Amino acid sequence: MKKLMLWMVVVACLGVMGCAAQQRTLGQKPIPTAQEIANAYYGDAPKPENYEQIVKDFQAKRLNDPYSAVYVFDGPPKKGYVTYWLLGPHSWVTQYGYCGQTSLNARNRYGGYVGAKNYGYIIRNNSVVEFVEGMECVPLE
Repeated sequence: MKKLMLWMVVVACLGVMGCAAQQRTLGQKPIPTAQEIANAYYGDAPKPENYEQIVKDFQAKRLNDPYSAVYVFDGPPKKGYVTYWLLGPHSWVTQYGYCGQTSLNARNRYGGYVGAKNYGYIIRNNSVVEFVEGMECVPLE
């Protein structure tokens, strides 16, 4: 019985230590090198008059009530990149393209507005590649 308790304590301690180590690595966001930035594929730039519609069309498929959506764009997208965390301690993803910021407020299934949230987006070849809450763009221009 004592051996079983000892093993349970050891396993619990190792589990806690593993979680602490994982959180340390999550904070280390990689920064692309100058060579990676120069060699990256950014795609065609969206036209200034239709980038808003590209983002709205992308989100219309994902919102419960797309007609209620209120967008506030922070200006046209700029050539740049975003780096964000995706599923796992070492799963950082860097996307290159034309990125920008917007806030979005839309109705939920109950008909109430959820409150404006800030989103970052990447457009490549006139289509949205990523649209993530809290994602910040690193402009190159």
